[in-house]
This record gives sequence, C-alpha cells and structure tokens, in this order.
Amino acid sequence: MSPLKSLTAAALLSSAAFTVNAATLYSEDFTGQLLQGFTGPVAGGTTFTAPNGQWTVTAAATQGLFDANDHARVENDFVNFPVATIDLAGNEHFQWRDVDEPATWRTTPVDISNATDLNISFDYFEVGNFESTDTFSAAYSIDGGATFVSLISLINDFSDFNGNGSSDSNQPLQRINTLNSVIPDGTSFILEVVADVNTSGELVGLDNVVLSGTVGAGGPAPIPLPATLPLLLAGLGGLVLARRR
Repeated sequence: MSPLKSLTAAALLSSAAFTVNAATLYSEDFTGQLLQGFTGPVAGGTTFTAPNGQWTVTAAATQGLFDANDHARVENDFVNFPVATIDLAGNEHFQWRDVDEPATWRTTPVDISNATDLNISFDYFEVGNFESTDTFSAAYSIDGGATFVSLISLINDFSDFNGNGSSDSNQPLQRINTLNSVIPDGTSFILEVVADVNTSGELVGLDNVVLSGTVGAGGPAPIPLPATLPLLLAGLGGLVLARRR
C-alpha cells in the first residue's frame, strides 16, 4: 500500500472508531394506543403492561379502581370538559381520572449502559377542580435500584399550572408544562409517574416521554487531525506521482 493510502486509511479509521451520536433511547407519545390501560373496576395491586412493551400501570395496592368512571389509561379527550378537549386537538396521552388512590405509570427498564449526557423530558397537565388530597409526582431509578430519585412533586391545583382550579366544564387547557432533567449515567433507567385524583371531575395527563443521550462515548476521546494534514497529504501525493514517472 502506498504511503498516501496508508495515511488516509489510518486517519479514516481513527475518526470512525470514536464516533459518538446523539440518540433517543426511549420515546413514548401513546399514539395508536387509545384506551390501553385500566378502566374500573380493577382490583388493588393489579398491573397492566402495554402491548408495545414500553410501559406499565399499577393500581394502588389498597383498593384499586372502583367503577367505570375511574380510569388510568390512554385517552384523547377530557370527559366533561369540552373546551379543554378541543384545545387538546385529539392528542393521545396517558390520563388518570378518579383513581381514588395513587396509580403508578412506569417505563419498562431502558438500557443506558453505552450512553452519557442523559436527559429525561415529558409533558404533564391537569383539568378540573383539585384539592390537597390530589397529587402528582415523578421520579427515576438507576440500575434497578429500589430507591427512586424525585423529579417533581405537586399537590392541589399543581400551583395552578393548568386549567383554572375550578369545576367549570368550560375551562380551557391553558398550557402544557414540560419537565426536563439531567440523569446520571448507569446501566438501566426507569421513570415512574404517580397521580392520585378522587373525583370524575379531576383529570391528569402525561405525554411525550423522551429519554435522550449520547451513545458510544465510552471509548477514548477522538484523536484530532493536525491542521497541516492537507499539506502533508498533498506532498505525499506528489511524491507518489514522481515515483511513478
């Protein structure tokens, strides 16, 4: 192999060996999953696994869901809130309604063993008349640990981040909040979102769950090519041509 080809091949191999890429490690927007989840009555402690294998929902161990007005499932509207439903524009999302005790939505474990610079994000929103017994929280676990690290914990009207805090059926979907948080490295990741609302006029939504990171960054840092490399390659090319003459 000529010196020119050898040097070029080495440079290409050096660059390719340490390529890193931004990647989506997990994504769930609930599209095509309408009504997947729980509709009451459901026994306490029951777990539903989504057909796509990406998430589960578990009813509270103490009592579960009482009747057909209670649900923790994928929806595309807000029952009894027509204006908010129009605002949502038919967007499928996971929804808690009158679950009476905390119902827990979780991602299945996500492999993060070859990723760094991790970030979790999701949208959350509520419609209805909330009080101090209504709660919403999110937390994560790394490497299958039993302890979950809190991302957010809200009560009552969730600082009135959405709706108008009343039972007015014509209240709008004023805005959707988005949580973004940096996540530490590890081998596996689980996101847990828990909501507890206790009347049919209280609804909480979750959507657009995304875990992103940089994949392939565990190896040595890429070796920078010298600024003089183009001149060196040109010179070697000239030598090769001269030798052929």
